[in-house]
Amino acid sequence: MVDDITKAWAAGFFDGEGSIYLTVESRWGMIYLVVEVSQIDKEPIDRLNANWPARIYYYRHKDKARNHRPIYRWTILANKAVKFLADIRLFSARPKVIERIDLALDFQAQKRLTSHRGAAYKALQEEYRARMCALNRRGRDTMTLPHPPAEIDRQLTMFDYGPPQMD
Repeated sequence: MVDDITKAWAAGFFDGEGSIYLTVESRWGMIYLVVEVSQIDKEPIDRLNANWPARIYYYRHKDKARNHRPIYRWTILANKAVKFLADIRLFSARPKVIERIDLALDFQAQKRLTSHRGAAYKALQEEYRARMCALNRRGRDTMTLPHPPAEIDRQLTMFDYGPPQMD
C-alpha cells in the first residue's frame, strides 16, 4: 500500500512531468490508455516504479555531438495506469490534469461495461480519444487559472528574479 506522502509527491511530479493519452494499437485497432513520465534524472523515475511497477525506457540522442542528456521514460498502461491515476487524483493540484485523470478513469471503466466488437463500441472509443486529444492540445485556451492577486504576483516576481537589490 502506498502512503499518502508518496501519493502527494507522485501527484506533484506527475502534474509537472506526466502525460496521459489514448492511443490506437496498430494490429487490432483497439484504443488503450497510456500514462507516462519522462525525465533526465533517473531517481524520481525509480521512485515511481518502486510504488507503481511499470516499464522504464532509456533513450539516448543519436547525435552525440549535440550534447543531449539521456531520457528515462516510465510508462504504465491500462488497468495498472488506473491504479496509479486513482492513487494520485486526490492530490493533483492542476484542474486540467484532474480533468484528464477523470476522463482516463472513465474511459477504462467503460471498457469493462461494453461489448468490444461492435461498431458502437469503436465509435465510443474514438469519442473518448477525441476528447483526450482536445484536453491535451496546447495553447492559451488550455490554461483556465485566474490571474493571481497583486500580493501573490509580487511574491512570484521576487521568487523568479531573486531578492530585491539594495542600493
